Amino acid sequence: MKLYKKPDERLPVLFATQDVPPLERLIYQHFGSDCGTIWYAAEYDPKTQMFYGYAIVNCDYLRGGWGYFSLDFMKSYKDVFGEPLRASSDRSGYPKRAIEIEDIALGYRLRGELPVAFPGDTEGDKERFETRFRLAKQEIDCRSRQSERS
Repeated sequence: MKLYKKPDERLPVLFATQDVPPLERLIYQHFGSDCGTIWYAAEYDPKTQMFYGYAIVNCDYLRGGWGYFSLDFMKSYKDVFGEPLRASSDRSGYPKRAIEIEDIALGYRLRGELPVAFPGDTEGDKERFETRFRLAKQEIDCRSRQSERS
């Protein structure tokens, strides 16, 4: 990934995909930090400089969700290490459906909104998803125990 530059010009305008089921929405660009915060952009309005997409903050896949984020925020963002946001420069494979993005699917699976593995997944996909699912569940359990102690 490279340092953040500008929104992908292929992004549809805000509200253009509001009638599309969330997991069927197309993601055109993703932005990320080294500390596990990722934004996936599905729409963008150049006038208001607002994106609509899916966000995962600090690797908290369970609480990931759809919402709005601004271009100004993206430009000024610094992670806990002071590093700037990075935008994917790799356009191969994009746009792709939200359900095809492993991070998004993992959040839905952790919340019980999708099965852990799909019938069409390859054995390697199933194994990778099951491993990530198990590790994420362990992280959630650990955070829960820590908050109970506080």
